[in-house]
Formats: sequence, structure tokens, C-alpha cells
Amino acid sequence: MKHLTLGQRYEIATLRSQNFIQIKIAEIIGRDRSVVCRELSRNSDQRNGQYRVDLAERKTKEQHQTKAKKVYFIASVREFVVKYLKKDFSPEQIVGFAKKTA
Repeated sequence: MKHLTLGQRYEIATLRSQNFIQIKIAEIIGRDRSVVCRELSRNSDQRNGQYRVDLAERKTKEQHQTKAKKVYFIASVREFVVKYLKKDFSPEQIVGFAKKTA
């Protein structure tokens, strides 16, 4: 399991409101303490430091949407690169040429 679930976020909020420390919260929800620490620092309200589930979910979705996506080596790019490699261009020259033509 990579990401925190909505249920885990509710548990964090409940335990945090009961003044549990981060290490204890991590033990209870079965996650590493660094996960809880990052969750609280990234997704708490910046004005008052309070952790709210609705805000945490919204911030997480925004972070995932704005995250840079992996760029794949598509066929047209591959053809472009192969064409210039056959002409003895270096990879650096090909990148520079591609930036100028893009």
C-alpha cells in the first residue's frame, strides 16, 4: 500500500485531536512514523496547524494532479533521434537541435 487511505487520514485526525504523538499514531495505523510526519506537515492547515481530513484529501489530489508526469519515448521522437544518430550527431547535439526545432 503506497498512499494513505481516507480511513487512515480519519484515524490520524482523530488521534491527533486526542494529543497522540506521531510515533504512536504511526504504530496504531500501521505505517512508518515518517509517513505520518510528512502527512501532517504537507496537509495540515497552514494558518492554524490543524489537521483536517477534507483539507488533506484536497491537498493530496492537487499535488497528484500537478505532479510532473513521466514522458515516454514515443515513436516519432525515436525516429528523430535515430535519424540524427545515423548522421553521427552526438546525443547532446540531438537534444540541442530538438530544443531549437520544438
